[in-house]
Amino acid sequence: MYLSLIHRVIAGFAVVILFVLGISFSSYLSQHKMATQLQLTSMTLPEMLDNSNTLLVDIQNINRITLSHANAHDGQQRQELENAFHEAVKHYHQSYQSLVSKFKHYPKLTAQLSDLNRQANQVIQEATNHLKLQNQREDARKQSSRELNAFELGWKNLSRDLGALNSQAEWNNQQMVVIYLDVADEKGKSVQNLLQKVMLVEDESSIKDITLKLNEHLADFTQKLQDVIKETPDSKETLQPYIDLLKRTITEPHGLLQQHLRYLMLQQRSASKLRDMSRNVDAIISQAETLTNQVRSIAMKARQSADEQAQFSLWAIIISAIIACVVAVVVAITVVFSIKSPLAVITKALAELSQGNLTWRIKEDYRSEMGEVVRDINILGQQLHELIASVHSSSQTLRSVATDSHTMIEKNNQDLAAQGKQTNSIATAVTEMETVVNEVAKYSGDTSQEVEKVTALANNNIDNMQSNLKYIQSLKTSLDDASSLITTLSQETESINQVIEMIQNVSEQTNLLALNAAIEAARAGESGRGFAVVADEVRTLATHSRQSADEINTKVLALQKKARDAVTLMAQNQEYADQSVTQTQDTHKSLAGMIHRLSTINDMSRSIATSCEQQSVVAKDVAENIVGISDMANKITNESHTLAQHSHSLDKLAAEQGTLVAKFTI
Repeated sequence: MYLSLIHRVIAGFAVVILFVLGISFSSYLSQHKMATQLQLTSMTLPEMLDNSNTLLVDIQNINRITLSHANAHDGQQRQELENAFHEAVKHYHQSYQSLVSKFKHYPKLTAQLSDLNRQANQVIQEATNHLKLQNQREDARKQSSRELNAFELGWKNLSRDLGALNSQAEWNNQQMVVIYLDVADEKGKSVQNLLQKVMLVEDESSIKDITLKLNEHLADFTQKLQDVIKETPDSKETLQPYIDLLKRTITEPHGLLQQHLRYLMLQQRSASKLRDMSRNVDAIISQAETLTNQVRSIAMKARQSADEQAQFSLWAIIISAIIACVVAVVVAITVVFSIKSPLAVITKALAELSQGNLTWRIKEDYRSEMGEVVRDINILGQQLHELIASVHSSSQTLRSVATDSHTMIEKNNQDLAAQGKQTNSIATAVTEMETVVNEVAKYSGDTSQEVEKVTALANNNIDNMQSNLKYIQSLKTSLDDASSLITTLSQETESINQVIEMIQNVSEQTNLLALNAAIEAARAGESGRGFAVVADEVRTLATHSRQSADEINTKVLALQKKARDAVTLMAQNQEYADQSVTQTQDTHKSLAGMIHRLSTINDMSRSIATSCEQQSVVAKDVAENIVGISDMANKITNESHTLAQHSHSLDKLAAEQGTLVAKFTI
């Protein structure tokens, strides 16, 4: 099967690329595996070992804290150890969870870790129980100490009290009582010694013997004291507290002996639990060491796998590189021999074409892509031959057309110049018309503004007249009221006249009575002198009253005259007010008509201004359009000049093109 040059090059490069890709892919896989193994050996496995050791250290720390707590007697110290214990347990669970996440790809290690965690949780539970047990044991020990102190405090006066009773019994010649008291005293001392020994005994067999002896002494002591109480009932108040104290100390659960027995029992349980914990911790340590050894084994295997993978990758790269080099050399030699001979012929043909010989042709006897290049060069020569011939013919035609275009453009420029002058004249006229229209619009606007001002003043006058009319009407009302009051006043003065007439009549009658009284007093002589004096005074008062009434009458008459004059004046003012109201109403109607006419004039002025503005806009648009036409004409003129220059240049190019085409052999 024949392969072309390009196919051979493609095949060669494809083989080389495949080998390069194979080398790259192999290198990538090797590097990835090596990186994975290195990651495993350098980071993951050391972290797993560290976490395993941390887990073991946490368990040992929990065991250590538990042992320290078992030997601690101070409450605050035990509380601190309990807090440290809980922190250690928390840290253990964190380490375990971290190790579980790292062991998730290793089922066997995960199973062993789970078994180790189960045992560790058992140890933690035992340690937690032991903490509680130790607290109970310490409580029992403290309770025993308190009970011992209470016993010694209550027992210290026993010998004195028994001695006093003994002396009294001897005095009363009660020999049996003396014997009972002596025996009870000996038993009391023995009991005290045994109870003091109890706190020092931790052996189970020894504590049993002491317990039996204490029970025997309790029975004997109680019996002897009860015998004494039977013989001397008065001693019960003294002896019964000792019996109760000894019973509580030996037999009751909160007593000294029972609390110490409870302490020993808890101590035995504590020792048993500590031994169990020790065995479990040893088992966990052994299992942790096994787990650590397996992790180290995985690390060794990972390192060996990385070494083997690196060796395999190295040989694969070397072999692939050698094969790729051989293929590349073979492809290069084949391509060189396939290109060298045709390339010389093609170079010769291109040299002839570059010198203008368009008749040169190459023999087409090559099967590779170089044969296609030869055919394409021959086709190119033929097409260039036809193209140059066509260009030569076109250049002649182009030169003729360029000459005619130049002549027509020159004539067109002259016409455009005349059109530009006429357009400028029209634009000037339209601009002047626009100015006049703007002035008319301005004057119309000013007129409208003045009319609006006059209208506003007229409206203000109407408002003022309305206010004045209201004031005049109020004045007329006030005048009417004043006229009524003055009329009433005049009528009241008439009543005053009647009163004055009555006063005058009364004063005349009084004067007559005084005169008669004076006459009668004169007739009476000396006896009537006092009455005459009174009558004279009454007559004098009557005369003054008459004179005052006359003066009042004179003033009232003057007041009545002025009141009548005021009524007449008020009537005249009312007529003037009515005339003022009528004239104000007529003026209001006249101003209203004037405002209506001013409004009509204002509307007409606005219409004129609006029309002028519209006319101004139209004139402005016309002026702008004319200016635009003038600018377009100027632009066309400039473009025509440019086109004329281009036509001239085109003529020159056509001549130059003809000269260039003449160089080719066609």
